Amino acid sequence: MNANQPPTPDDHLKQQERSRKRKALLAGGVVLGLGAAITLAAWSDDVFADGVFNTGTIELQGNVTGAGTVGNTTPGWANYDGPDSNPANGTGALAFPFRPQTLVPFEPVYAPIALRLSNDTTIDASDIVLNTVQITAGPAGDPLDTNLDYTVHTGVSAASCNTAGIGASPAALSGVINASPDTSVNYSMMPSALLAPTAPNTQGVLQLCLGVELNSNEDDVKGVSNTTVTWRFTAETD
Repeated sequence: MNANQPPTPDDHLKQQERSRKRKALLAGGVVLGLGAAITLAAWSDDVFADGVFNTGTIELQGNVTGAGTVGNTTPGWANYDGPDSNPANGTGALAFPFRPQTLVPFEPVYAPIALRLSNDTTIDASDIVLNTVQITAGPAGDPLDTNLDYTVHTGVSAASCNTAGIGASPAALSGVINASPDTSVNYSMMPSALLAPTAPNTQGVLQLCLGVELNSNEDDVKGVSNTTVTWRFTAETD
């Protein structure tokens, strides 16, 4: 086509077609550009971190061996978690030298008990507490209710847990035994921590001597039989 020659209708159609193609390409370029921007914004990467947690355990054990010196290797250590535990495994039978029926007024009898944390314990005990000293079984309206006194001596070996061995040494704890829980009984037995074992049978042993005394000579306390007194000790942590 000559530059001086006027455009024909075909020339106008060709120009319009070229214009439409350019617009389509530009529009396509815009769409492609937007698509690339969305893809870049969706890229991500993660870092994961976790921690593994265990819970500690504490188990107080008792040993009611009636003679000798009780140590970690002495036979007889047991959990004695009480009749309400699951599973129930009872209480330790204290080795008092007389049956309860033979108590006479104002003549105390004694029995030893040793306490320690079990070999499975992973937490130190900050304190050992005597929670209750309670009559847990006996005749209806037990006349020994409040007519029995208790004492707790610390640092007394099983071999010395008797009238001669105790002598005039003062009790660490003392009180009156009730048929219902005595809220005044919640005494710390230890001035310092009882540490968990670093290896089996390396933990400390707390040796106690428990005393019971009939504090009345009235007629109503004569002939009473089968009164059970239960001590409850608890290991506490901070």
